[in-house]
Amino acid sequence: MNRYIATAAAALTLLVLSSTRGPAAEVAYHSPGTVAAASANGLLKRGARAIVAYVAGCADRDPKLIDGAMTPDATVEYPTIHAGAYVAVDSSALDQFCQGGTAGRVNLLWLFPTNESDSLFAEYRVASDEPPRSDGTSQYLVLVTMRGDKIARLRDLTTVAAAVPQPSVTWTALAQ
Repeated sequence: MNRYIATAAAALTLLVLSSTRGPAAEVAYHSPGTVAAASANGLLKRGARAIVAYVAGCADRDPKLIDGAMTPDATVEYPTIHAGAYVAVDSSALDQFCQGGTAGRVNLLWLFPTNESDSLFAEYRVASDEPPRSDGTSQYLVLVTMRGDKIARLRDLTTVAAAVPQPSVTWTALAQ
C-alpha cells in the first residue's frame, strides 16, 4: 500500500512539473495527410515548438521565452492597410511589441509545409482568460521561416498593423 502511495505521489509530481508554463518538448499540432507534410515532419515539429514558445513569450512578455523561439536577427511583419506592404519589427523590440493582443496560449495549431525547405504556414487559435482583442481576432494565420529550431521571420497575415498597439520603440522598417 505504501509503495502504491509513493508511486502515485511521484506520478502526480511529474505531472505537475510537466504542466508548467513554457514550451513543451513535443507540441500537439495538426497537418494535412499529404506526402509533403510527412516529408516536412521535422520542420513542422520545430515550427510548432517555436510558435508555441513565441506566443507564450508574448503572453507573458517574457524575453527569455521569445529569445528561445526567435533568432537574434528575426523579424515579425504585420500587414498595413496598403496591399502588399508590411511593418517589420526586429527581434530587439519583440518583448515590448509582440503580436498585438496575443495574450494566452495556443490551443489549436495547424501547420502546412511549403515548397521551401525552411518555411511553413501556421494557423492557430489563442485561448485566453482575457476578452478578445479589439478587432475580435483570436485566430491567426502566419508564414514562418525557420532557421534551425528558431523563427527567423514571421509574417502575420491576419493582424493589421494599425490594430497592433504601438510599443515604446520605433517601428523598424516597411517591407514589401
